[in-house]
Amino acid sequence: KWLHRCRIPTMLLWGEKDRIIPAAQAPYWAKHMPDATIRIIPGVGHCVLEESPAAVRAVTEFFA
Repeated sequence: KWLHRCRIPTMLLWGEKDRIIPAAQAPYWAKHMPDATIRIIPGVGHCVLEESPAAVRAVTEFFA
């Protein structure tokens, strides 16, 4: 309902195997956020940052 209000660059970071909020939701969220990008991390679930060093690197690169 409020995603369109987010007006800053945003990275939607998702685990490919997330069973709580499936990665298929990412494009829907991004469609409603003016400056969003999507990063799907293969082979990980809902706790992306705990499960994958690649996810941590993705966040670091995004903030750089």
